[in-house]
Amino acid sequence: MTWRIEDFIEKFISFGESQFEGSWEAYMKIRVCMEVGKHLKVGTTLRKGKRVGHHVGFKYEKLPSFCFVCGVIGHADRFCPLTYECENTVLEKSYGWDSK
Repeated sequence: MTWRIEDFIEKFISFGESQFEGSWEAYMKIRVCMEVGKHLKVGTTLRKGKRVGHHVGFKYEKLPSFCFVCGVIGHADRFCPLTYECENTVLEKSYGWDSK
């Protein structure tokens, strides 16, 4: 599956082979290089051939200031340009703590 996930990220670096044991069997930790100005992806659907797709959720570690409104690294929620554009509107946060 790793090669399929690589299609959705900037640059694949490595993954943890030793994680495929016990309760960690359903998880894969990968290391990637990404452009920080782009929106972080919440997940994707992987398909093998014509089979039904399987949703894979992405989680991120060691992120600097991160905006839970727009998903961009580099500013916090209260400094998000979207909050200034929509001053009288309550914006739903697209990202949660489980993403970070």
